Parts: sequence; C-alpha cells; structure tokens
Amino acid sequence: ENQGVCNQVNLPAGQALTRGAGVQVAVLEPGVETGHPDLSDKLRTGYNVLAPGTTPQDAADGQVNSVVGHGTMVSGVIARIAPEAKILPVRVLNADGVGTTLGVLQGMQWAIEHGAKVINLSLGSEDSSPFLKQAIDAARQGGVVVVAAAGNTGASKVDFPAKENSVVCTTAVTPENLRASFANYGPHVDLVAPGTGIRSTFGAKGYASWSGTSFAAPFVAGAAALVCSVNPGMRPDRVIDLLEDTARSVDSQNPDNAGKLGKGLLDIGEAVKQRN
Repeated sequence: ENQGVCNQVNLPAGQALTRGAGVQVAVLEPGVETGHPDLSDKLRTGYNVLAPGTTPQDAADGQVNSVVGHGTMVSGVIARIAPEAKILPVRVLNADGVGTTLGVLQGMQWAIEHGAKVINLSLGSEDSSPFLKQAIDAARQGGVVVVAAAGNTGASKVDFPAKENSVVCTTAVTPENLRASFANYGPHVDLVAPGTGIRSTFGAKGYASWSGTSFAAPFVAGAAALVCSVNPGMRPDRVIDLLEDTARSVDSQNPDNAGKLGKGLLDIGEAVKQRN
C-alpha cells in the first residue's frame, strides 16, 4: 500500500542501485518499538537519554501519550527507503513529545560517537537554541547529514532546528504533490516528501497510518543513507547538493507557495544515480 509513495519519490530506481548497506541512521525520538519484526534486524542497540542504561523503548510514560508510536513509524519509513541501513534509536523525548534541548544535544552527541552518518530530527520547537545550533553545525562539519521536519502548524515559517542552514528542512506534500494543509513552508524549506497518510510500523507488530512533516523527513533521511551508501566518504554538503539538485520542483502545483517549497520533491532514483 506504500507503492504509491515509493513511486512518488522514485524509490525503485534508487533501490536498484543500493539498499543502504554500510550506513547508520540515528532517529532522535520518543523511542522505538525494538521488537517489531520489520525493524528488529535493522536496529542497533540505541541509547535512552531519559534513562541511561535502559532500552530506548517506545513507552507510554506521559500524561496523554500523544506520540507513542511516533518513533516506531519514523523508523519504519527509513527502513522502507534504506532496508540495509542500520537504525540507531535514541530516546530524547517522553511519550508526550516533551524533552529538553540538553537531551537532544546529548542524543546527537551519542549518535555521532556511535557512527551515525545521518540524523533524523522529526521534532521541533518554536524556540531556537544557540547550543543546539552549534552542535548541528559541528555535526555537518564532522561528516553527518542532519534532516529535520518543518513543523505542522501550516504556517509560512518553519520550526527550529529545521530552519538552520546546516539542516535539510523537509516539509510534507500529498500524493498529488500539493503542500499538505498542516505543512509549514517558507524560504527555509529545502525539500518536500510524502507526509499524508503514511503507513508504517506501529506497536509491537502492527501498522498504522499517520500524517505530518515528521513522516516526510525520514524519506529524506533514508535517501541520504542511500546516497552515502553508494558514495562512502562523500561530504554532507555534497550529499545534500545531490538530493536538492535532483529534486523536482512542485511550484507549478502550488502556485500560492511558489518559492517556499525548496527545490521540490525528493527524487531518490536520480540522487542515487549521480556520483561524485
């Protein structure tokens, strides 16, 4: 049932060349269901910033538990795009989606120390943090591609850290390549990817559909993993250039948001095909 979105981003052409072997992608989330049969062989031992020494499990430990399952679904999208990449689950938020800048910083640091080449941040805030900005800049300088979700308030501005220059800011489109009604947009957006009704891994062994820029970002993170897999040692700037230069503009479908949806729709096949 995800055939449509996979074709939308030209995934089959990319996977004909690579499935992401040799690359680790960190997901900074409210946890991941480590036992899900579609994920268990793809997950490395991760890290729980909220309770070091325990598994970064997707657990209902909040007041309303609004984001239980979020990290499992994000991981499922990455696994669909780059099935031979390894996923590093890092728990930096609780089940209400609440965490601290320090926690995200520690999670990023742990991921980089443990070999992440790509970091997916399907999280955001209206408030910026100079410390986190510094860490993201350093990550990119140090060889890591950082992807972040634009945010879901339908506003003509994007969340932090997506708005930072060192980040690949991703927003969501429908199957018709129209900006999703909830998807933030603006000059900081770099790419768009499918983000409505995305079906992915959920719960202990189930599936669910969810919408949000959170689920567009892992398409780009997975694509970055594929590009890194065929170009080991390629610098993040070049990886990101490939993803952006091969994207297909969606301005004609979105005349009201022209110029505010970045370089357009991710084209995984074309990005993977290009080499150094």
